[in-house]
Amino acid sequence: RGYQVLAAAGRGEAGSQLALAQHLGVDRTVMTYLIDDLESAGLVERRPDPADRRARRISRTDDGGARLCALERALRGAE
Repeated sequence: RGYQVLAAAGRGEAGSQLALAQHLGVDRTVMTYLIDDLESAGLVERRPDPADRRARRISRTDDGGARLCALERALRGAE
């Protein structure tokens, strides 16, 4: 699931936390914990949505981008 969040954030599909949960088919409460963990690891961050200050947009950090590249290389190697 973490890989899916990183990939979606990199493609600009993340949007809000709720929209991301719906897009990936993950329960919104589970998504909260997942993003908390990714944020603690420095891979994603929550930013205020300029269109709705109550919502937070999920964006990938530089470290998150590097981790995603490493994961994609490992996946290609395994395939």
